[in-house]
This record gives sequence, structure tokens and C-alpha cells, in this order.
Amino acid sequence: MVKSTLLMLKQVLKNWESSISADIYEVRYHDGTLYATDEYSTLYAIDPSDGSVIWSKYFSGDGSGTDYSSDYIHPNDGRIFLTNNRGYVVAIHQDNGSIDWRVNNTILTSSQPIYAGGNLHAVGKHNNENYYHIYDGETGELLQNKSVPTGASFNEKNGKLYTSFGSNLVVLDPETGDELNNWSVSSHFGASTIAGGVLYTGGLSIQGYDLETGEKVTDIQLGG
Repeated sequence: MVKSTLLMLKQVLKNWESSISADIYEVRYHDGTLYATDEYSTLYAIDPSDGSVIWSKYFSGDGSGTDYSSDYIHPNDGRIFLTNNRGYVVAIHQDNGSIDWRVNNTILTSSQPIYAGGNLHAVGKHNNENYYHIYDGETGELLQNKSVPTGASFNEKNGKLYTSFGSNLVVLDPETGDELNNWSVSSHFGASTIAGGVLYTGGLSIQGYDLETGEKVTDIQLGG
């Protein structure tokens, strides 16, 4: 029987208490392995069945002087994509931790990136301006750097990307970054998820938007 991600996390966290003497910042499960970063800029690949470390990669000692403790992990397509709030984007081979490519475009990633259409998509800041940026998944080449009002998390569904720029729900082509649809909505998005053809997001309430029309289909008020 396959263990749930939650049970695997609990088991691994139990092992970490005795084997890794550092705070864990980010955890992602992908293709049978847990990936995590700690406060000392080390990325770990961990076997969830027993908590053993398959490999680890320490970044601060590589000459870049880069803090990877506050980063975002996105595993996909045989690589672990690592971004942080100092402008670095790194593609790491998921089997052994070797670096495929690394770039620094001074764009400080401020939301969880997503790999789609062969590219890495993220929103970040430069000189207090917000940018939607796309990196080639194979080479790290910066393919697009577009100024946007603000950005939120990405979701992928049926070969399309869904996110928000300011108070607009935006549908993107993941291969080109072109806008396929753009609908004005009532408030700025927080984190979001997709279920049953509806994108749910947080703000002053939990709001749901139809993926085909952009129409608000639910608005759940919480609390008193």
C-alpha cells in the first residue's frame, strides 16, 4: 500500500529530529522522493520510507554567496528547480544533486514557480517592480521578463496556466507565456488551487472562478 504524503512527512520528520540538526524551510514530494531545504542552504533528497538521505547539496559554499534557505522547490522532468529571493534559479539533477544550470537575473522570486510547457514560470521583483518571468527548462535562458502589477501562485490545467496579475484572472500559454484570457475579478488573489473546473483562491473570502468564463461561481465568507 502506498503511504499518503502526510504519513510519509510525519515519518521523515521523526527521523530528521535525530539526523538533521537544522530547521527545515521547504518540503516537496515528487516521484517517490522528498526534497527539502534547511536554514543552512542545503538541499536534501530523502527516502520517505525510512528518512535516509539519498543525497544532499550545499550551496553557500559554492562561491555564489547565495542564501538558498528561503527558496522554492519545484521538481519536474528529471530536475529539481530551485529559486530564491536573491535572484538565483538553479536546475538540479534529481538523481544525484548535480547542477544542470544556474542563472542569476536579479529577479527575486516571490511566488511558488511552476514547470509547464518545457519552461519554468515564476513571478518576482526587481527594483520594487513585479515581473512575470519564464526560463527555458533545458538551458535556463530567460525567455520572457514582463512587467505585471502583482503576481500570485500558478496552477496548470488542460495545458493552460492560471494565475492572477493584479485584480485580473489570467490564462497563459505555458510554452510562450501569451495571454489566452484575461478577466477582471473583484480582489487580489492569494494562494489558489483548481478542483472540478473551478479555481479557488483566498482573499477577504474563499472565491471560486469558472475556468472557462472567469465568472465567480462561489464566495465563501469565513468567521464572524
